[in-house]
Amino acid sequence: MKRLLIIILLIFCSNSFAQDIGDPLKEILTAKSLKFSFEISSNAEWLKTNPKTNTIKSSMSFVFDSIDYREGSARMIGNQGSVGIAVFKGAQGVSFIEFTQTGSIITTTVFYEYSNPDRKLFKAVHSRHTSIAGAFPSQYYGDAEIWSMD
Repeated sequence: MKRLLIIILLIFCSNSFAQDIGDPLKEILTAKSLKFSFEISSNAEWLKTNPKTNTIKSSMSFVFDSIDYREGSARMIGNQGSVGIAVFKGAQGVSFIEFTQTGSIITTTVFYEYSNPDRKLFKAVHSRHTSIAGAFPSQYYGDAEIWSMD
């Protein structure tokens, strides 16, 4: 009888804990808007044969809204205005892809993992494959949160 009581108690406690931390995959895939914030970045100045890399503190944020996983589309809203982007749902996260007029590709991925479960923040990375007087790739590391535009 004690064993049964202990098993029931363990099941109840584990289910309660699982509900408290949430389900990142479900939360992300039901979100219509996500706000991204990045505080660390790295880039490579690739003017000669070997790239010179730098890691620095940065401050960048933007919002993806009108996210439609079935259609594979969303809108990015940043400091330069807004643009339509492609959305791809994967096994580890969701990737948002922008194809710029210059032919560069910019990707942002939100992972189905919390970076801060208490604040419901998800791990995110933003990569730019650009050319500014030569190849200048960069990557930003930070968080995404479900965002309400209200």
